[in-house]
Amino acid sequence: MKASFLILIVSALFFISSCQKEKETEVLTNSSLIAKKNSNNWISTDTWGSYSEAEQKFYLNALKRHPKNDQEEELSISFAMKDLNSPMVTSDFSSEWVRVVGGSSVADGYHIDSRAENKIEILSVDTQKKIITGKFSIQLVRDSKFSDKGETLTFQSGYFSVSYSEVDNYKSQLKFLRQL
Repeated sequence: MKASFLILIVSALFFISSCQKEKETEVLTNSSLIAKKNSNNWISTDTWGSYSEAEQKFYLNALKRHPKNDQEEELSISFAMKDLNSPMVTSDFSSEWVRVVGGSSVADGYHIDSRAENKIEILSVDTQKKIITGKFSIQLVRDSKFSDKGETLTFQSGYFSVSYSEVDNYKSQLKFLRQL
């Protein structure tokens, strides 16, 4: 009887732990920005975007938190888009990646490598639901504040589906927020 009870408990624990793993995987695959960062999977834990009507420009941000070591990575991409109803491909955009330690100290940074073939493809913009989807391939070069050796960081096979808000002027909004 005790052996049967023990087998039942072990089986129940195994079933519960296997369900937990499936749930974690589901959360990861529903991320709003996924890419291969230097050939390793990079999955955002948080994303947000803004469309500046005055500039006719999108600002997209993806954050990956590392709670075990109190670090974050942030990838930001901005590009002009005048016609929200037409898909587009562009190499005219800016992007940067930063690693933040302790919540506010930038420990490393990269910006777009203008020598590389960088590309963003906008697949759709749902102006009713405020969601922009697309694909990207970006090479970044280390900021000279951190190193002058020209190290690169690549994001390949990138895909995003990001909710955005509309703002009058993104740069004015940033200045206002920094004053708070």
